[in-house]
Amino acid sequence: MKTATFRKALEYNTQRRDLVCSAALGLGLGSIGLAPSLARASPKQALGPGWIDPDRLEAFFDLMRLRHGMEADWLAARFKLLEQQDRALALMNPPPDKPTAARPPPSLSRQLARNLDERTVREGRQLFAEQALFLERAEDLYGVPPEVVVGILGVETRYGRITGRFRAMDTLASLGFQGERRRDFFLKELESLLVMGRRGDIDLLKSEGSFAGALGIPQFMPSSWQAWGVDFDQDGRVDLINSMADAMGSVANFLKSHGWQRGLPSFTPLSLRPRDDPSDFLVTRLVAEHRLGDIDRVIPIPKQWAGFPETTPASIIRLPEPNAAPVYWLVSENFFAVTHYNRSYLYAASVLSLAQAIA
Repeated sequence: MKTATFRKALEYNTQRRDLVCSAALGLGLGSIGLAPSLARASPKQALGPGWIDPDRLEAFFDLMRLRHGMEADWLAARFKLLEQQDRALALMNPPPDKPTAARPPPSLSRQLARNLDERTVREGRQLFAEQALFLERAEDLYGVPPEVVVGILGVETRYGRITGRFRAMDTLASLGFQGERRRDFFLKELESLLVMGRRGDIDLLKSEGSFAGALGIPQFMPSSWQAWGVDFDQDGRVDLINSMADAMGSVANFLKSHGWQRGLPSFTPLSLRPRDDPSDFLVTRLVAEHRLGDIDRVIPIPKQWAGFPETTPASIIRLPEPNAAPVYWLVSENFFAVTHYNRSYLYAASVLSLAQAIA
């Protein structure tokens, strides 16, 4: 009997925890009928600002208590200081009925012109020289060339010069509780941010970032900071806001964790002959779906790829260039490792082209 009673109690507590977590991630307490026993003794409106639904906020607090042991008083003291980020909400959730200005179509040449301007290349080379020791150590550990790490930092924040002026806690709370898109995602990032703040990794009331909540020199979301951030300057803490060394090591760690392979070319532009047809090897997803040897039997591969096994994963991508001939690149898994940072071929093309210009 004791075993059965214990099992029933365990099942009840597990169900209760799952319901609380589901509510905090955006389903709302009313929709799942949580028991009144979950209500707190303190008034709900005292937990945070008036623009956050008190039921959803209470559920989020319960989640933080269950998962991380965070006290409601500690959370409430910080949530009461939140300010709704209307600008972030507008950028992330544009009104569907509001006409948008005509935008030029995507263009490789325009993207490269924006990210390979004279100042960005010059400052990238300077950073490359100044941080050579950390960059070399990152390459030794993770296999990522220094220029690729610098290229990402150049495209993301111009080497830490432009990191965003939105207070991260305001932004993530606004998008998670008030936004229309990806609420669960932003609440998960808010959870990660609070864990970091509780540990003392960041100052919750001062840390600023992008309108989507990305932080620091490499623009890591809080969950990415937790997963791939490294203390590369060995000062006892991971600091992606102030430490260039930590930013560099973390970027290299991220790329390796997402498939970067030491010594493998990332891309080469293709000069196709009139009879060449790349259609069988084109991809639109973020993965190399073909083999180098199969491509070479139809379209001769560039010489810098010649020494790699025929089984090496590779594919061809087409990059947009309006009013011009199509641009085709032969790409490897290293190219797609960069797209995990930003899910865009043009983004990866910018990073890797800047890397080439810097090296």
